Amino acid sequence: EVRTKYPKFYDSIMTDYPEAPSIARVTGAPNDEGLPGLHGHDGDLDWHCNKPHMPNRMDVAYLRTVKGSVGSRTSWINGVMAYNDLGDNWKDRIKDITLRTTSSYGNYSEIGDVFGLTETVSEDFGYKPPLVSTNAKGHRSIHFPYLQMRGLLGVKDQEEEAEVIDYVKNHMLQDKYVYHHDWEDGDMVISDQWSGIHKRWAFSGMKTRLLHRIVHTYSKIRFVQ
Repeated sequence: EVRTKYPKFYDSIMTDYPEAPSIARVTGAPNDEGLPGLHGHDGDLDWHCNKPHMPNRMDVAYLRTVKGSVGSRTSWINGVMAYNDLGDNWKDRIKDITLRTTSSYGNYSEIGDVFGLTETVSEDFGYKPPLVSTNAKGHRSIHFPYLQMRGLLGVKDQEEEAEVIDYVKNHMLQDKYVYHHDWEDGDMVISDQWSGIHKRWAFSGMKTRLLHRIVHTYSKIRFVQ
């Protein structure tokens, strides 16, 4: 769908490895047409996850640095730990809330402006992801990509919506739930896209940094006890 609708964007972000056509290049380095890869800007790539607006989205993201990564940092939030530490009153309060998501990159990344990916689609997908999700191992988690949201469903009014968003966001951003990874070339981080959100911090070397990204569904992963 992306390849058909946005061919210039697709051709710019994908690697040219014939044996692995689904690997995306995350970099500010220009291609032959002078266009960067995926999320190639120097500024923050703020808190997000993989396409929360899609019911059949990929569940797991692999990120591997190839070159120029030293000095860059990406952080992940553990939504399972954050959920477990909620009081019973908040667990009950948010259990039936769903998200009004957006497909626009404009909320959290400059790539929307670079490639013109600024249209917003939300409930049109007929999918309303739950604020409390359950991952493949049966763990409940706060699923709260708040920069890819237009709001909440299942709250009584805008006042309650603002209260819930503020509380959950500040709860998740506590240091005890956050893992910071300071990259070295060759590192790989694999993350569940239902159990947390992540953020790449500002880095002035994006035109020389290259990171490869690939996403999978749970069916591609074999869990070992």
